[in-house]
Amino acid sequence: MILKRHLTLLFICLFYLNGNTQNKESNSKFIIDSIRSENLKEIRSYNIYLPENFDNKSKYPIVIATDGQMIKEENYKIIIDSLISNKIIEPIILIGVNSNDTEVSKGITYRQYEYIKGFASNDTSLNNRYSNHNDFFTKEIVDSIKLKYKIIVDPLNLTFYGCSNGG
Repeated sequence: MILKRHLTLLFICLFYLNGNTQNKESNSKFIIDSIRSENLKEIRSYNIYLPENFDNKSKYPIVIATDGQMIKEENYKIIIDSLISNKIIEPIILIGVNSNDTEVSKGITYRQYEYIKGFASNDTSLNNRYSNHNDFFTKEIVDSIKLKYKIIVDPLNLTFYGCSNGG
């Protein structure tokens, strides 16, 4: 319940504060990284925001966003820093995992196979893409980031966020 409140506040405030924040120097981190996915058999980029004074012994609400390429440092880091410093939200970790927009056939990308259950193809290697993508998001990316950044993952404070097909 607490995380849902944070998530709702975060995304309402992101739109409200866009352009209404001061660029105050912060020790928060916005890192662009990637993972070699065994489930998807490809490299996926992601962005991760770690709050100022990040302490890997503390638990933070974690939001993992689909279509993470929408999360850009110049907007999100400043806005989340402002929300935290103004005590609108408590410190969070935000992870934006990029989607694969590579075209498979005319007008169809891997993204459709990843987000639409039952989206079938004559290419049988694509027919498991939905379940492989689900495993990538719910297990592989979480486990990888947990190990790499020494983050404590509390399943009750972990939320996946997306809209359109990514939701």
